[in-house]
Amino acid sequence: MASNSIPARQFGRRQQGLTLITWLLIIAIGVFLALIALKLIPIYLEHYSIQHALKTLPEQPFVGEQAPAEIRKTLVNSFKINSVYDFDPKNIKITKGLRNYTVELNYEVRKPVMGNVDVVVYFSDSVEIIPSSP
Repeated sequence: MASNSIPARQFGRRQQGLTLITWLLIIAIGVFLALIALKLIPIYLEHYSIQHALKTLPEQPFVGEQAPAEIRKTLVNSFKINSVYDFDPKNIKITKGLRNYTVELNYEVRKPVMGNVDVVVYFSDSVEIIPSSP
């Protein structure tokens, strides 16, 4: 009887579980992902505040009758109220249409993770402001 099976005495020698190197690799990957999450969460929370300020901009009284510079000032003040301090007002683009204004925000946030590795997130939002009829 020819047998291609492993002898019974070698079953006890088979390794069970993960090695120390495998555990260290899994822990290192977990720490790296946690570090990235710690960098991304504040970015997205700040973006949520920026989005909220932008979406509520058309609901503010008389904003449709304001000049672009005044609209920009109103939006920046709303950012300050919502504790958004790292936003550059130069990223606000206001264009006048025939009967409306379009307010666009295009910006990116770059945060260092470690060494020369950065996390870069790009956001683009816009809202339309229609002047109220007299």
